[in-house]
Amino acid sequence: MGKKTLGNGNAAKRRGLRSSLGLGDGAKVSEVTGAKVPEVTGTSHTDEHIGEQDRRSDPGVSEGTNVGKMIVIREVPKVMKRVRDASLNQTLLSMKKKKISSVPQENTLNPFRTNCCGKRLCELNEAFTSEQKKAVTEIGFGSLLHLKITRTNNALSAWLVDRFDGGSGMFKVGYGKEFKVNQYDVYDVFQFPMVEGQDVLDVSRGPNADNPHFDLKASWREYFKVDREKGQIGLSAVYSELKKLVDGGEVFKKLYVLFAFSSFLAPVTNNTLDLRLVLAVHEVQKIPHYNWCKYILGRLMYANVLFKNSMWSNGTK
Repeated sequence: MGKKTLGNGNAAKRRGLRSSLGLGDGAKVSEVTGAKVPEVTGTSHTDEHIGEQDRRSDPGVSEGTNVGKMIVIREVPKVMKRVRDASLNQTLLSMKKKKISSVPQENTLNPFRTNCCGKRLCELNEAFTSEQKKAVTEIGFGSLLHLKITRTNNALSAWLVDRFDGGSGMFKVGYGKEFKVNQYDVYDVFQFPMVEGQDVLDVSRGPNADNPHFDLKASWREYFKVDREKGQIGLSAVYSELKKLVDGGEVFKKLYVLFAFSSFLAPVTNNTLDLRLVLAVHEVQKIPHYNWCKYILGRLMYANVLFKNSMWSNGTK
């Protein structure tokens, strides 16, 4: 009893610094020697006085001779404190500019990134007029108007990609817990048109001279005033154009489907408009009569396999 354990040994329980030294409540204790320091009243602590009283730096004075004598503790002048604080602040500011962090960062050769940006699509939907929202609903994509996405969680996205097998369509949640993803699961999430036997066809990526649908791609490039042969249409330009088409209409419907897929449902890597779908949106009345759920799943599986193959080839898996 009366003892407490410190580390691996036992030490007598301390009753406090003042009581163990036998000092009264009114006494002061030297921060250096622990000796009792009498109260000093009416004494001016000038540099001259301090030089006369403070003999701790004198090598001829032992610790024992300091007991009972006045010991004046020299305080750091406020000017020096300000200099020190300014120096510290300057150091912190320099570290901030160089983006130096004390938290160790994971050294990943190929960190997971995605251009899937539902936030941008949500912001666009919120800016739509009633006519524009009606046009989106008419082509079967009205569920996108109810999206509420504020950010993209890359950590969660990486986990989902890792757990999904694009070759078989199997999604493994945990040990012994896996299921096969199919087009009906996509329908349950988005409620997009899912017409059996009406597959969405991509435009061929062959040379322009041999591409039967080259003119469809070229017409969109001309619309946005980029090079007719190989011009890239930035998603920011499409975003602005969609906001201008306040009355809806056929061009708006086509562009909305292209933008929704290029930015969110099946995003491309360079933030440009994916012109592979120009054939599917060419006849507006046919848009709600395709199997969009099957198409989305197919693009997802293909992208998953492509990503993992690139990871293996880069030696990061």
